[in-house]
Amino acid sequence: MSKYPRIDNTIDLIPRYATTCFMGVLALFNTTKLELREVTNSNSELFLQNGQIISSAIIIGSVIGFIIESFLIYLSGRGFSERLTSPTVQSSLDIKDEVKTEEE
Repeated sequence: MSKYPRIDNTIDLIPRYATTCFMGVLALFNTTKLELREVTNSNSELFLQNGQIISSAIIIGSVIGFIIESFLIYLSGRGFSERLTSPTVQSSLDIKDEVKTEEE
């Protein structure tokens, strides 16, 4: 357990991205091997090529998701989210205090 709840949520998601990426790699490997056995310019070859495109998209999406989650862990450790929220909340409180003092 960490002191940042975002890290705990992210650590649960990272193995899912790795599993999805592995399934995409396995599907890409299988469709490539099956495509080599098919007759050139047939419908089944086209079907397997579409499978390769979908598998590649799954792999790319998983890698991008993993990178984003890792970057969010990095930002959580630096306190980036706290720095973003604190000035906004503080400035709105200061404005409310100024309005109250002007009315009185």
